[in-house]
Amino acid sequence: MLLCVFVLSNQAVAGDWKKLGEKTVNLLGERESIWVSDHNRYNFIKLKVLDQGVEFRKVVVVFGDGQRREMPVRSFIRKGGETVALQLPRGSRYITRIILEYKTRSGTLKRGRVVVYGRRS
Repeated sequence: MLLCVFVLSNQAVAGDWKKLGEKTVNLLGERESIWVSDHNRYNFIKLKVLDQGVEFRKVVVVFGDGQRREMPVRSFIRKGGETVALQLPRGSRYITRIILEYKTRSGTLKRGRVVVYGRRS
C-alpha cells in the first residue's frame, strides 16, 4: 500500500487570501505601518476592519525595491467591512510594508483593527 502525505505550507496558494499583517489603530495617531515579513509576490491586497470603523485617507504599498503605490482607498469602512480586491502593479516585487493614513471617529474610545490580506492569481 502506498501512503501519500501532503503538507500544506504557510505560503500562499494561488487564489487564496493570506493574512499579511494587522495593526490596531491609535486613537491619537493618524499614521501607522504594517510590516510584511514574507517575500511572496502578491497580485492583490484587501483591508478588513474589525472592532471599530476606520476612515482611511491614504493607503500606500511599499515594495522591496523601494517603489511605492498609492491605493484607491479613501473612505470610511465600518466594523466588519472590507475593501474590494485592490490590484497591485505587475512585476516581481514583494511588499515590505503598507502605510495607513486614517482618521479615528471622535466620541469613542474603542480602537479599530486593520487586517491586510494578500492574494496571488
